[in-house]
This record gives sequence, C-alpha cells and structure tokens, in this order.
Amino acid sequence: MRFIKFAFLFVFFLGLVFSGVRSGLAEEDYESEWPCVQRLVDHIPLATVWQGPSIEEFSDTWWEDEKLPPLVNELLDETLTDKESADIINGYVETLGKNKDGKLLMLFSGLFKRSSEFRTRQIKGIKKFYRRQIVRGERIGRLAEELRKMKQEGLGEETPEYVGLSETLIWNTRIYDERNKLTDFVCEEPVLLEQRLGVQAKVILENLQIIP
Repeated sequence: MRFIKFAFLFVFFLGLVFSGVRSGLAEEDYESEWPCVQRLVDHIPLATVWQGPSIEEFSDTWWEDEKLPPLVNELLDETLTDKESADIINGYVETLGKNKDGKLLMLFSGLFKRSSEFRTRQIKGIKKFYRRQIVRGERIGRLAEELRKMKQEGLGEETPEYVGLSETLIWNTRIYDERNKLTDFVCEEPVLLEQRLGVQAKVILENLQIIP
C-alpha cells in the first residue's frame, strides 16, 4: 500500500496541473497544447536551412524527374549519418551532366517539401501524445478520488473492490510515468529533422556552380 499512498500525492499534483491547463484553455485552443521546451514551429522556415538560389519554380515539379523521388526518400532516412547523406548526394552529383545546378535545385526542393510535410506530421503526433497524457492524468485523478471515497466510507483496503481499483490506479500511474519519460525524445525529433535537412542543403550548395 506504500505505492498507493505515493500515487495519491502524485495524482494530487497532476490534478492541480491539468485543472489549470483545462481551465486556461478554450476548447478550440486544446489542439494547440504543446509539451516541449522547444518553441512550437509547425513548419521549417526555408531561410534557416537554405542560403542558395530560389527553388520556388521546382516546388511542384521536382518529382517529375523519376530519379528524384527514390533519392529523396533515401535521404529522409532518419538513421543516416551526415557522412552517409553527403556520400549519397555526392554520388548523385557524379551522375549529372548538363543542367547540373537545375537538378540539384530540384533535389533540394524535393527534400524541403517532403521534410516540411514530415515536420507537420511530427507536430501533430507530439500534440496527440500530449493530449493522451492529459487524458490519462485526469483518469488517474478520478481513480484516486474514488479510492479516497472508499476509505471515507469505511471500505477496507483488503476488499476486492478496493484492491481492484488500487491495481488499476497503479497501472495507469506507471504507464503515465513511462510515457512521460519519452517527452524529451519526441520533442527532439523536429529539431533533428531540421538539422539533417540543413546538413544536406550545405552539401548541395557546395556542389552548385552558380553563385547564390
């Protein structure tokens, strides 16, 4: 029962936190809840990763080169190291003949467009993750309140009803805590995506013949 006493203190804190969150947000603002210390930016600003020529003319046509979609997909692999990304891009450069710069601008246009789409999905995923944590935290609070009422009504801690509810509280609290530990990790994903795109942009720029 020692864990349950700890859980009571834990859910009391959760109750204060989540009641403040809910009361301070209108229903339409609920989608905007954000758990990360990083500032919420739901898109990748082009200027933060690209200092080269305009890619606007290629934004809707880059995929028409049949070599680029699979190449872009390969470069979006999150497990690639910076060196591996550079090797892939430089290997592609060696296959280019005429209109080398145009092909490279098309490549970056594809990388930027696909990375931006991925960034949007990441942000939605993080918000969904956080909303689920809020819901679970509120459930923990309700379970703890039910246990308190049972004790006030004289229902013993060894009764099947009390034990069953206690086990449910413990399980939900552990799940909440385990998932909460993932917050830093999921919040880093958009940052790593932008950094990877920036590295790839630099390699592409180094291979351009025209002056930005």
